[in-house]
Amino acid sequence: MVPSARQIFETPASAEQIRAFQAWEQRNTARMLLRYAEFPDTSAFGLRPSDVVTIDRAMRFDFTGHEPRLFDANGTYVGTLTNAPVDLLQSFVAALDGKRSIAAICSEQPFAPHAASLHALVEALLGRPFLIRASLDELESQLRAVELLRFPSQSPYAMPRQYWENSIAVRQALDDFYSGANDFDAFGKGLRGLHRLATLGANGQNYYGGAGGAATVPGELRNMPISNRFSPRKKWIFDRWLRLLDFPSVLLESGSIVSTHGVPLARIADHGSGCHHAYGRAGEQLAIQLNELRVHLAAACAAVEADRDHLLRHCALFHHAFAHAHPFGNINNSIAMNVVNDLLGRAGIGVIPHLYFDQVAYFLQPEDYMRLFERGVEAHVMNDEVGRDRRATAALLEAVASAPPPSA
Repeated sequence: MVPSARQIFETPASAEQIRAFQAWEQRNTARMLLRYAEFPDTSAFGLRPSDVVTIDRAMRFDFTGHEPRLFDANGTYVGTLTNAPVDLLQSFVAALDGKRSIAAICSEQPFAPHAASLHALVEALLGRPFLIRASLDELESQLRAVELLRFPSQSPYAMPRQYWENSIAVRQALDDFYSGANDFDAFGKGLRGLHRLATLGANGQNYYGGAGGAATVPGELRNMPISNRFSPRKKWIFDRWLRLLDFPSVLLESGSIVSTHGVPLARIADHGSGCHHAYGRAGEQLAIQLNELRVHLAAACAAVEADRDHLLRHCALFHHAFAHAHPFGNINNSIAMNVVNDLLGRAGIGVIPHLYFDQVAYFLQPEDYMRLFERGVEAHVMNDEVGRDRRATAALLEAVASAPPPSA
């Protein structure tokens, strides 16, 4: 029997479920690594047999040569599709009528003997030139892609479909999660439930994992210290972002990050390139940090309909505490940002792209991060009034594109 979303949210994963998920994660490490790319240049979305595939009208194929060639709307050459027979691909493109699924088309002649290779070709080129608009529209109607990406201008095809679908399941469970914000045990159970939904999906089999070097355990808190390291290039981007926001403080390069309630959160070392998150001998350090983020979540929930400034403050402190607690081995910020954007949306403020909020949080004391968050919301928030093409967001994107290479 396929479990329900509520069962996934409420029930710890079995040993069999965990083993199956971790075996999948290990097989798909290379695919999951795409999550860490700032500008993924390949499609990670995935193609399913039920998808209806069409051709992007801004692209065109040239079938006059020995191999199909692809051009954009300006006539600029994009690339050649090697190992794709011209006659077969030309017939296949003509068969994409916008009504039948790819499975239905590939079940016919002359495509049936080549179904696997055609499926792989379309999957690799989703977003350019192949589109599955109906599938994206269905997801977009439930949760906008811009709420899940670092930059709202990125293609949704650059993220795994499971990430999007599982984020929808997380959003649907947030009322239950918020209801436990005033009790530590209920909060902890709810947080683990959100992680199961984020990793296993609403049906327990829609896997989305990590590639951080340690196997993900769906719904289980980390049992070891965590260290995050950042290259000089990434620190350069952080500094540029702070300047774009006219933020007066600088990122910490050495010392301890301490919460507004005096809870030690992390230690910064190596000239600001390393952030070390403690665990405690038996998880007691992590437990204290989890309670810190619970307190800020409860305060944020209470302020949604009453106090915008109070809401922003506690959304910031919640996100800051979440980044430092790093509750799970993998798949953390997606949960935190789903919560933050849900609360901002409920308050009528809008939503923010992920940008580098989670990473910059590592190197700022909570009060400083709160001020950065407030400036960031002002500069980058997306709503019906300001739209999604914010000047500050574009400026940050330009800075990322001009950042020194990793070896610099």
